[in-house]
Amino acid sequence: MGTALARAVPFWFDVAPAVLVWLGLMASGMVLCSQPARRLVLGLAACVGAMVIPTLIALDLIPRWEPASWLGPLPLFDGSQGGDFVWLRWALVVYFVGVLWQLAWLGLGWWGGFWLVWSSSAPSSGTIDLFTRLLGPDRKGPRLRISERVRSPALFVGLRSTILVPTALDRPINREALRLALLHELAHDQRQDPSWALLASLCQAFWFFWPPVWWVRAQVRLDQEFLADRQAAADYGSTADYAAALVGQSGPTALPNGKAREAGRARAWFGGSALYQRVLMLLRCPFPVEPDSPFWFRLTTSLFAALTVVGLSTVSLRGFVVGPSGDQADGGKFLAPRVEIGPERDPAPLEFPLPLPDEFELTVRVLADLPEQVAGCRLAGHRVPSPSAPAETGSYHLRLVRTHDVVRLWVDDQEVAVEGPPDPESKWLTVTAPPRQGLSLRELTVISLPEPLDKKSPPRYE
Repeated sequence: MGTALARAVPFWFDVAPAVLVWLGLMASGMVLCSQPARRLVLGLAACVGAMVIPTLIALDLIPRWEPASWLGPLPLFDGSQGGDFVWLRWALVVYFVGVLWQLAWLGLGWWGGFWLVWSSSAPSSGTIDLFTRLLGPDRKGPRLRISERVRSPALFVGLRSTILVPTALDRPINREALRLALLHELAHDQRQDPSWALLASLCQAFWFFWPPVWWVRAQVRLDQEFLADRQAAADYGSTADYAAALVGQSGPTALPNGKAREAGRARAWFGGSALYQRVLMLLRCPFPVEPDSPFWFRLTTSLFAALTVVGLSTVSLRGFVVGPSGDQADGGKFLAPRVEIGPERDPAPLEFPLPLPDEFELTVRVLADLPEQVAGCRLAGHRVPSPSAPAETGSYHLRLVRTHDVVRLWVDDQEVAVEGPPDPESKWLTVTAPPRQGLSLRELTVISLPEPLDKKSPPRYE
């Protein structure tokens, strides 16, 4: 668990800032755009990009650029010792708990929707006739069900889309309100709004700690309502009539024979803070509203999104966590002054948040018995006594050189054998302590080798 979190810290130093920049760019574009259809395209592109960036960085298929290599070794946190990573690891734990909570809440909502559909009943014949007329003869639309457990019409997407309406709307007295509700939900179904809303919700679940994602998701839902109102108003009669029906159904009514309660249930779905904005967009919009975004705008947005997402995925900030990584062409260097491995530690290798280059030189001073393995290379059981230190403590200067075709190891001034080739899957610096013993490392240094090292070069110590 600790090793996985240690590896995840540098990864999220790459992912989280890239997603924040991307969401900020798209949110700014949505603020500057006035057309709801175009804002919707930008918002959905923001959600897709926020989900693609972590995938591209995790696959590591694109060469990375590290600004820390230009600025020099400026690590904000020294992950080599693990101490500075403690609060970052706890922050990651809190993040994962938050993601699980968001996903669980989203899953609970969908489970509740399917349960409402399963427990619903068939509408009356008059409601079926109205729904059939609204669908038309040539369009296969969603199912229509009646539920006494919902207070407002809702569109649920599963194996087949289903519109749930409250029991209060399944009355002859509320036929006009039912017609308005059905036109609105059918517009959502035709535009596939529930599927896009699910994508925005998933994006919010994974990036809930970034404020832009909350605004983007809220704006996507509001723009979906704007466009659904426009389409429903065109089929309802006129924009003014549709807006008047919205306002009328949301206000008080005076129906005879105690029917006010039924009408109140019927108009509950018209309430909400977005009603005022929806009515203004219908009646006071100062520009013609596009029913859909132009093709050139969708194409331009797609190209911009692809290039920007790929560009952000190539920037690596993990050099600010552990310093420049060792695979830089200019001889990047990783230095850990002191590392302690307790004897009670799990026998699994201790993994450092440092990706190893193909060719490198590792030097370290060991104050204990020699480790079982270093950088994926297992020592062949050699225990060379050092005359410079007492026997009970042990002190060794260890130097390991790995190139593409050779691995050589020196302990003090004596070259020792390495047991087998290094693990080809070992891309991170690992150290394994002797069984049931602790390990104390001093001056651990990893230097990349821009040029192949001479196989006969003698060991060097400072």
